[in-house]
Amino acid sequence: MTIARSLSCATLLATLAVGCADNDQTLVVLQAQAEDASTCVPAPSEGAAGITFGVVDVRADGYVMTPLLKNYADSTGSLEAQRRVLVEGARVSISFADDELFTAAELTQLDEAGLLSFETRQTAPVDPDGGLLTLGVRVIPEELLRAIGTKLLPGDDTVVLTNTTFFGQMGGGDITSTTFPFPVTACADCLINDLGACPLPAGTTPAPGSACVAGQNVPVDCCSDGAGGLVCPATVTPTT
Repeated sequence: MTIARSLSCATLLATLAVGCADNDQTLVVLQAQAEDASTCVPAPSEGAAGITFGVVDVRADGYVMTPLLKNYADSTGSLEAQRRVLVEGARVSISFADDELFTAAELTQLDEAGLLSFETRQTAPVDPDGGLLTLGVRVIPEELLRAIGTKLLPGDDTVVLTNTTFFGQMGGGDITSTTFPFPVTACADCLINDLGACPLPAGTTPAPGSACVAGQNVPVDCCSDGAGGLVCPATVTPTT
């Protein structure tokens, strides 16, 4: 990605509460999982850490949410195969907390470009009787972040409101999940830190950033590649 020099940011997600889900449907999105430094999509667990909002630098390559899904279908009577859900993708819709961020004409252009309402495709099964599944879903496209970036000055931010519904098959019929709302704060020059030309001096320990997307949720230290882009996380000169 081609991005300019920025300032690093203090930890923005020091304390995040886990939201609860309404289990009035068969396939329910319980929460958005918190990624760690080593893996974007953590193992599914109801006891895993969750987050109620995200943060992303407008120069990042989009925002990836990692929702935890649960299948409440009952397989009593040897119906396991019929009650297994095959997730086929997700439908994402986007709006903005600031209704003056874009003009009506600009919103129409973004919508026609498929940046405000779109589908993502991936296939994965969720077993019945409380089976769990965690997926990585890009709920904010890179192109939309670039458009938001044109509206913000360094240090500014705005809230992007995402709503995600999963769809698939169960027992030969269509099924959809509960719709999961997830707000993401898009900020200018807040999480991506340019430390200079690559590679950085030996002994430097750059912040690794998120395993999902460099520039989301936690700061990342990068270095300039000499061609107008950044390498994130930064490379470091080997010690001899």
